[in-house]
Amino acid sequence: MYSNVRPFVTLSYGQRLCRSGTAEGSNPTWNEQLKLQITGQPFDLHDDLKISLFDELIEQQYTDEASDLYQRVQCNWLGEYRVPISSLLISRKFEGCIELNMPKVLVGYKRPLIDSVTNISVEQYPEFKESVHLWYFLSVEPITEPLPVQVGSLACAELPELQQFVNERRVEVQQLLLQPHRYVEPLICTSLGKRVSLTRLLEPVPVPSELQSVESICRFVSLLSPLKTQLVACQSFQGIWLDNQTLLDSTWCSVKDLGVLLCNYMLALNLECWLLLGLACPYGECTFVIYRQPESSDLVLLAPTTGKRYQLQDTFCPLTRVHCIVTTQNIYINIQAEERVSMTNFNLQDGACWLPLFNKHQAAPQGGIQKLDYAYKHSYDLGQLQKQIERKIMKKICAWRTTRKTIWNRAFQPRLLKILSEMENLAIYTGSRYDEPAFSEELEREYPNYRLYGFTINFAYTNLAAISERIRTTCIHYNNNANVEFCVAVHINAYVNDVLSVWVLLLSIVPLAD
Repeated sequence: MYSNVRPFVTLSYGQRLCRSGTAEGSNPTWNEQLKLQITGQPFDLHDDLKISLFDELIEQQYTDEASDLYQRVQCNWLGEYRVPISSLLISRKFEGCIELNMPKVLVGYKRPLIDSVTNISVEQYPEFKESVHLWYFLSVEPITEPLPVQVGSLACAELPELQQFVNERRVEVQQLLLQPHRYVEPLICTSLGKRVSLTRLLEPVPVPSELQSVESICRFVSLLSPLKTQLVACQSFQGIWLDNQTLLDSTWCSVKDLGVLLCNYMLALNLECWLLLGLACPYGECTFVIYRQPESSDLVLLAPTTGKRYQLQDTFCPLTRVHCIVTTQNIYINIQAEERVSMTNFNLQDGACWLPLFNKHQAAPQGGIQKLDYAYKHSYDLGQLQKQIERKIMKKICAWRTTRKTIWNRAFQPRLLKILSEMENLAIYTGSRYDEPAFSEELEREYPNYRLYGFTINFAYTNLAAISERIRTTCIHYNNNANVEFCVAVHINAYVNDVLSVWVLLLSIVPLAD
């Protein structure tokens, strides 16, 4: 993190918020219990529970009288982590180490980079990340029981012989499993309301023409919006699995569907990859993609919701449990006693660790679910939407600052737009690297007579109300300096099917005293 900071953490949902005490330095320890009361019926709760990190900045202020001195406290937003409340209600608790979502550019702060601190190249040791992590335990009371999904009575599209084989294997596998919860029903329900084998989901599907690298594919998939609902029919492995046409036409899906789409895209590029089913924070039951890098033959894990890659031994990987691995040829069930992902043996040929569901007497059925000739749609012109988002942000910040006049300084906007134009490419190819040293220092050199604080926010576009909520969470509008001015810049990167990556750079500007 940053060296000269006084960090504190807030926990918020909607308009309700609670905060920790203020710590000192870049390696803080709080050991505090935060309680947040949330009202409403479980099925009416759809927002995210937000864990935000702030820096408490204390400034010495002098009045016209030389003897009068007072302090002004300002809270600068540093990053956040979002937990879908629906996932918490289903999983009941999350614990472990999380990686905060930090701004790609944070103006006014200088982050010590790994290269300068350790003399170790990040490319040489990819498990080292320039990230901010937080150890936490999150639970909800009272416990709500989600409605079970009964898909066993639905019609099955598989042959009766295969259905009988799966039923017999289910009994055998459950007797061998030390952790019965690892067993995932191999006959899953599709959006057509029929049950099919899980292996049918995996087959190469058309990739958008502009996406021809693993990094760009991961980025595109991560911009698709997961549904925020407590309905187990959407979220769990027992629920409905979407094909690529249904998913891409709506651009809404469950977290597990993102992994299937990402795996199928990589299969279309002739890459060696498999679908992993397990538990991960903060979504509970979800899918990851395990992928063999062509250059080194090393296996890495790809998180479809963020597009990030993790080494198998990475203890900071959000994947917490491995249930099974699905290939186009078989389903391999994890029968290892070891539960830690970083210590799991991923050699599928090791019969002591992985149990194949299908065998030479019964082959796994393949294909028939995905639309192999899917045609993508081009996005519309986004100039008007970009202006609408900018006006919406400016209007909201003015409304939130009820007791202060809000001044907008447009002189900075061309420079901010130039920075934003480079962000999407950096987000695709630099992973967890942060780039504020270069951009922040350039701004400080160009405008030496101002004290600048600002940050970039990136998200997939859904609606204008969601953008207002993200801006409000940063609390930048609480700056009560009498001379403060603001500047906002918006840039949109469009992908096919109107999948939009929105970049916002907000800047607070305070002229330095002569």
